[in-house]
Amino acid sequence: MEQRFLCKVDKHSGVYKNSLTTECWNWIAFKNKAGYGQFKMDGKMHRAHRVSYELYKGEITKGLVVRHSCDNTSCVRPEHLEVGTLQDNTDDMMKRGRHKCGITIQKGEKNGNVKLIEADIPQIRQMLQNGVYHKIIAELFGVSSQQISKINTGKTWSHI
Repeated sequence: MEQRFLCKVDKHSGVYKNSLTTECWNWIAFKNKAGYGQFKMDGKMHRAHRVSYELYKGEITKGLVVRHSCDNTSCVRPEHLEVGTLQDNTDDMMKRGRHKCGITIQKGEKNGNVKLIEADIPQIRQMLQNGVYHKIIAELFGVSSQQISKINTGKTWSHI
């Protein structure tokens, strides 16, 4: 089983931000939507990082989760895996600025999906104060009116 497992691992795929000096072992076979590797064993699918932990470190105590110290959901390197409670995992997520499923959330311009820049926000807020409709502002900046509403209520871009 270990050989079959290792055939689905790339041991030389780069260093991730929290992995210190050791490279992640990235899962290159099937992954779920959240990026976690899936490994079929005993007729059932298992998360690859949990299988790796059990192969190289031992049994996972019931009720504990396997956490990634490297923040890379596809990593199966045993040195990057540790067990802990769900609360430990949540605390890691908050401390490291991650969202559910291991997706990193960056604020403002650091977010790769952003359409606005920080300089746009004061302009948008001024237009809102002047009574310009959300829809008009959204069209001007190429975003949705819901995004303008979130800026208006402080749900997004509150750090500006």
